[in-house]
Amino acid sequence: MTDTALTIIEAAMRHLGALETGASASDDEAQDGLRALGGMLDFWAVEGLPLYGHTLTTHTLVAGTASYTIGPSGANFTAARPVTIRGAWIRDGNNIDREIKDIVPFKQYQDIWLKGTTSPYADLLAVDPGAATSTLYLYPTPSAGNTLRLLYEALIAFATTGTTFALPPGYQRAIEFNLAVELGPQFELEPS
Repeated sequence: MTDTALTIIEAAMRHLGALETGASASDDEAQDGLRALGGMLDFWAVEGLPLYGHTLTTHTLVAGTASYTIGPSGANFTAARPVTIRGAWIRDGNNIDREIKDIVPFKQYQDIWLKGTTSPYADLLAVDPGAATSTLYLYPTPSAGNTLRLLYEALIAFATTGTTFALPPGYQRAIEFNLAVELGPQFELEPS
């Protein structure tokens, strides 16, 4: 199911009894809820319970550019940082997708000697994972400003209240009810 951070925050507030059915959270409540949601998911990851979801993103390429950073903020592509890439395609100006068949570790990309080769399409995608952002490398270097489409697993993270994520089955309920517990002190309410 695809939801926004805001729909999850408001559902948690309803479970807690801090928001009536049909009502909306104020901007301040939504931002406080977003911070609590992010902190809770970060804590779960530290405790060995990272939550992954699938996402499909689309990014505009710059002709002659072989590498791009991807991450939640300050990256060339602002998106959840990929953990595992499941598929990649280059879409040209005619809306025709060409699959990037080789998704390889960064080490394999490093072994390519002639990195100056260009083509309208890339045949290889390598990922160099980083802490906050990862770097994507395309080979040959795309010679056209086409679009890169990525299907990948990423840690569930919500950058804004409007961020959407397709949650795996059962995750939404766990997140909503645990977020209600996290939000309890903010509203001076104790969850039942």
